[in-house]
Amino acid sequence: MYKQNRSWMYDKDAVLYGMQSNFLEGVGEFIEFALEHPAYMSGDKIRCPCSKCKNLKFKDPHEVGYDLYAVGFVPNYYNWTSHGEPLDPSVIPQTVGSSRYVPPEMSVWGDRAEMRWDQQMVYDAYGVPMSQFNPPQPPNDPPEASTSYQPDADENPTFYQPYVDEGLAERFQDVLKAADQPLYADCEGYSQLSAVTEFMNIKAEYSLPETCMNRVLQSVGGMLPRDHTLPDSYYHMKQLMSKLGLPCVEIDACPEGCMLFWKEDEALEFCKFCGGDRYKPVRQGKKKPRHRSALSKLYYLPIAPRLQRMYASTATAKHMTWHVEHETNDGMMAHPSDCEAWRHFDRCHPQFAMEPRNVRLGLCSDGFAPFGRFDKNYSCWPVMLTPYNLPPDMCMKSHFIFLSLICPGSKDPGRKIDIYLQPLIEEMKELWAVGTPTYDVSSDKMFIMKAAIIWTIS
Repeated sequence: MYKQNRSWMYDKDAVLYGMQSNFLEGVGEFIEFALEHPAYMSGDKIRCPCSKCKNLKFKDPHEVGYDLYAVGFVPNYYNWTSHGEPLDPSVIPQTVGSSRYVPPEMSVWGDRAEMRWDQQMVYDAYGVPMSQFNPPQPPNDPPEASTSYQPDADENPTFYQPYVDEGLAERFQDVLKAADQPLYADCEGYSQLSAVTEFMNIKAEYSLPETCMNRVLQSVGGMLPRDHTLPDSYYHMKQLMSKLGLPCVEIDACPEGCMLFWKEDEALEFCKFCGGDRYKPVRQGKKKPRHRSALSKLYYLPIAPRLQRMYASTATAKHMTWHVEHETNDGMMAHPSDCEAWRHFDRCHPQFAMEPRNVRLGLCSDGFAPFGRFDKNYSCWPVMLTPYNLPPDMCMKSHFIFLSLICPGSKDPGRKIDIYLQPLIEEMKELWAVGTPTYDVSSDKMFIMKAAIIWTIS
């Protein structure tokens, strides 16, 4: 079924719960296709591509069928990359009846070199070519408007990516508009986005409190013309910048480090090992709040979006294959790729090594004492990852050391560190086995990026 017209995936009708008869047949053929690729299965289960599960959950084939009948496919999943089909950007469809914001200075991805730095920052942040937001028609006969799938305004008009949530295109357009909107009429030096970025950098560099930033913004705003677009508070600046930001997942944890209230344990209110409370106690006589505060929280920053941005940025994409392209001198190690451990990994995993853009990571932690020695109290315990694809003068720079986990303190996690590493381990297993579609700006092509942690430093 590869590369054939798949408009049936989003056909709707007044009968059969909004499904065309060819949709019912197509779902059966899709499940057969998925079962023919056991490497993309978990036992006898396949990924569910419905609009709720979004390829993040494995289910029995009959359950997948029921979900697809009920809520349909995730938007624009014409290329079944999560079920064993090779990646082909040509099958990404044009959404019918949609309007896309295209900045005045640019209409195609090829003009990216002529963009200002703030526009460049937007594209680097989203890590996808412009064609994803204004893509070509699918191959073969395009569906007619009367029967084609037309997404609702709140649906994501992009093809499936495991780490991109709904509303991606809308946020992309909002931030790109901010990059094109001048700070005030006839202002040539700053856009709204570049001005906000400048103030955020100042706050971070000098550790300014929020109240100070509010006062500065109000004072500067009073000096600008009335039609200025500078936010009047730090809160509103954060709202704009959050559309560029990387996802951060908050996971409640047992204060003693016994478990995470995560996945199948998400609904529990007490630790199933020590019986400790999950939430802060409510004062007697007060009404129980709708959203209670946890006693301990783990902060998890997924690594895949950050690695995707390494390939989306023209400043870093060309360096991500340095470990393969550089010349080595026998007997001298200038980079970890020169060592025997690196070569041994390549020999053990030749399929991974065949793609030079696959990412090799080192994991390091700060302050951990796994066996109880040198125990110190800290308010938080960071876990970091660094990509060793980069050359020596880049891979150890602070810009490329990615914070992945912030474990709650104040006690040393010690031997319980594996409890806090669970989300990272699960994501790394996903990146190792399946990978994620990634745009490489240096080659102007999509590829499936995989990643592996090849050693740890602690």
